[in-house]
Amino acid sequence: IAQLRADGAHIIEPESGLLADGAVGPGRLAEPSVIVDAVEGVLGGRTAGDLAGRRVLISAGGTREPIDAVRYVGNRSSGRMGWALAAAARDRGADVVVVQANVDLPREPGIRYVDAPSGQTQFLSFSVGN
Repeated sequence: IAQLRADGAHIIEPESGLLADGAVGPGRLAEPSVIVDAVEGVLGGRTAGDLAGRRVLISAGGTREPIDAVRYVGNRSSGRMGWALAAAARDRGADVVVVQANVDLPREPGIRYVDAPSGQTQFLSFSVGN
């Protein structure tokens, strides 16, 4: 996270509250209104072509972390929000890369996709540049 911030990435911190396992603490997805406000704060008021020359990296979908040869821990994320963000960024002229995990949606033209079905996926030559 520190390196991402140093590189100029905008981070939306997780919120605290009741978690899926019954514990209470940090780790909850930020409320949609918080995410929208943060995105609008960074991109608000911009139009088609304003992201030309910029690279946008988006993660989408839910990883599946193997427990053994048969079982895994995962989530039901469809990846639809990531797909919509990627299409919007592409439409505004950005060079878009989507790191996707287990998404069953048609891939959009003009967007580069990198498959990462689990958090253990290694990228041999993956770079989004500046």
